[in-house]
Amino acid sequence: MTKEIMKQALEALRMPCEFWNKTQFIKVTEAIKVLEEALKQEQDEPVAWWNKAKDTASTDPIHRNNSDCQPLYATTQQRKPLTDEQIDTILIGLICQHKSGAITIARAIEAAHGIKE
Repeated sequence: MTKEIMKQALEALRMPCEFWNKTQFIKVTEAIKVLEEALKQEQDEPVAWWNKAKDTASTDPIHRNNSDCQPLYATTQQRKPLTDEQIDTILIGLICQHKSGAITIARAIEAAHGIKE
C-alpha cells in the first residue's frame, strides 16, 4: 500500500458517521491506528542503501545489514543532540591535542554530530 493510499484511507475513516454501531466504530478506530502506525514506520524506513565502497545504490533490503552500505531516507532524519558528557569529552580532547581555538572545537563538534558540508 502506498503512502498516498494510506493517507486517503485515513481521511475516509476519520469522516464522522452517525450510523456506525459499536462494532463498526471499534473496527474503524483500530484501522486508523494501524494506518497511522504504518505511515510512521514508512517514514522511518530507508528507501535505498548506498554502498560507499562501490559508489552504488540499491533498493534491495538485503543491504540493510551490510556494513559497507549506508541507509538513504526519503525524509531528513532527526539527529539527537549531543549529551553534556559527549561535549566535555570532545572539548577536553581538543584542548589537550590541538589548542588551536574555537574553529577546531566547532569542527570537531560538527564531525561528532554527523554534520557534513
